[in-house]
Amino acid sequence: MSNQPYLQDSYFDNMPQEISLKRWQSTVNVVSEIFDVPGAWIMQANIKGVEVLVANESIQDDFPAGIAFDFNVNVYCKTVIQNKKTLYVKNAEKEGIWNNNPEYTDAGFKSYLGVPLQWPNGDMFGTLCVLDTNETNYPASFIRLLWQLKELIDGDLRNLLLIKKLKKQSVTDELSEINNRFGFIENARQLISLAKRSRMSLSLMYFDINGLKIMNDSYGHKMGDFIIKTFAEALSKSIRKEDIIARLGGDEFCFLGVHQFDDKGETVKLRVTQLFAELTKSDERIKGVSFSVGCKSFDPVNGFDLDKMLSETDCLMYANKKSTKEAQK
Repeated sequence: MSNQPYLQDSYFDNMPQEISLKRWQSTVNVVSEIFDVPGAWIMQANIKGVEVLVANESIQDDFPAGIAFDFNVNVYCKTVIQNKKTLYVKNAEKEGIWNNNPEYTDAGFKSYLGVPLQWPNGDMFGTLCVLDTNETNYPASFIRLLWQLKELIDGDLRNLLLIKKLKKQSVTDELSEINNRFGFIENARQLISLAKRSRMSLSLMYFDINGLKIMNDSYGHKMGDFIIKTFAEALSKSIRKEDIIARLGGDEFCFLGVHQFDDKGETVKLRVTQLFAELTKSDERIKGVSFSVGCKSFDPVNGFDLDKMLSETDCLMYANKKSTKEAQK
């Protein structure tokens, strides 16, 4: 869309479950009755333009949800969205600036009252608005009422962000900023379901940072935290976008992705090793830090039991750790 400044996705196409669409529908229905107008809408500024998210029931046949105006079109809501403030047009015919607005010229909506809907940081979400084919002269109490309803919808948007934040915190490791064990299991189950349907093999890698306790004891927990965060960064930069990684706890990490390890994971292991070395090259104390890894591929024929998969690769990781220690003797 040309000159489209609002890049949020259309909620009409994918309404978040956390938002009560039923309550928003009830809101516009009541607004249209109180204001005694043919149309009341909740609009969203998104990648489509200015889109109708919710329309009162009596207008849905003519102006249903899903209709979007290009942001270059001079609709009333565009002015509200750009200026972030209330717009009241009593009679568009008398103002002379709406002659290229299809809401007025094609649909005959002379009167418009709209208020901005905003995210907690002040960014625009869209508008709550009423339109009438007749000239209007709403009392100040009506305008205050619409603003009060706007604040309730803004509250829904604020709660949406809060719920998303809490959900992210519940599946994210605070230190490494990648999945925690719960987040890994949740995402792994989705990938396993996809692998079963598509009959794809999956590869799992289990990592353990060697010598982390020694670094903690020698240089303090800040050093240990830095090593964990840096290893997570190296691991993140070594995988594909669709792959899943997590810090399972302590110094243990894992990776799950569609099978790609004909070399038993050596390519990924080498990539992580090189990136970790590059990210820590400025600190001589970290040169001795390494990691052990276990890697195994699993196919749909034998099934995907996640607990068993983790247990098997964990054993392979410890076998790798043991053989490395013996080789260093």
